[in-house]
Amino acid sequence: MTHIKIKSLKNTVEELGHNFVFHFNGYQNLWYCIPRDQYNDYWNNIKNKNCTGGQTIEEAAKKMLKNKTSEK
Repeated sequence: MTHIKIKSLKNTVEELGHNFVFHFNGYQNLWYCIPRDQYNDYWNNIKNKNCTGGQTIEEAAKKMLKNKTSEK
């Protein structure tokens, strides 16, 4: 079962590309997917609509993928 989840995450990340960073916020217990070009804004607490969060790393990645495809 874990193997399937990892494969699914790998496919999602491959669809996103390599221009994103994942960060786990231990205070909120959330994973965040951050565009690399907006990484400094994330750490400077600048609100960013392009930064997505989720309970799992896969959820954060899928939300980012959804945002990325809806922009086109």
